[in-house]
Amino acid sequence: MKMPSFLTNAAEKLKSVLRKKPGAGSAKEKGGAAGSADGPRTAYGAVFGYSGSHVYLVMSGEKGIEGEIVDCGTPTQWPEKTKALLEAHHVKSSAKTAAVLFQPVYHAVQIEKPKVPDEEMMNALPFAVKDFITQTPAEQLFDYVDCLKIASTPDRIQVFSAPKKDIDGIAQTLSSMTKLQLITVDQLAMADLFGTDQTVQVILFQPERHDLTLSVYHQGINVFSRTVRGYMN
Repeated sequence: MKMPSFLTNAAEKLKSVLRKKPGAGSAKEKGGAAGSADGPRTAYGAVFGYSGSHVYLVMSGEKGIEGEIVDCGTPTQWPEKTKALLEAHHVKSSAKTAAVLFQPVYHAVQIEKPKVPDEEMMNALPFAVKDFITQTPAEQLFDYVDCLKIASTPDRIQVFSAPKKDIDGIAQTLSSMTKLQLITVDQLAMADLFGTDQTVQVILFQPERHDLTLSVYHQGINVFSRTVRGYMN
């Protein structure tokens, strides 16, 4: 399966494993960086989460799972806060790390799949979603996942975009201080928990100090996701 380029422009060492086919494990063919319920998973030494105003750290410590949340005014402070957390928690340079973006840091939209060859799909994404995003396409990084196939309907994809300058900062920090394996988004990280389970999973998810997100997963695919306003904790 061809590797996508989502976020890899931020640092040459990064390899995204976002794209999933319906019923597939991960874009690295089961047992890649993201892993799947059907294959080996990477044991991350630390996982960072990024929202518009907070940086989250979850890691395995001597007494079990530990973590910390720090405030940051804007995404421009992500590198500084990330470095401080790495040093404060003594994360080793050999540790495998991952970064997860939370909405509204990234934007996701479902569209009909552009009728272009696979090798031209990445170049087509900015034009396909330009009417659905408010940011300048040239300043964004794009990738997509295939949506679950529904009989007698056109193929659809879910397109993700995130500000390139913000991703550059965390990519450079994490890849210089650890072995950065993955940058992904919360929707896909959550989907990976269920693998290719045929059961429909309905999840209410709420990061601390953010709105609720209602998501539906089937066969390892995020088939529906909406933000529920008015319930910020």
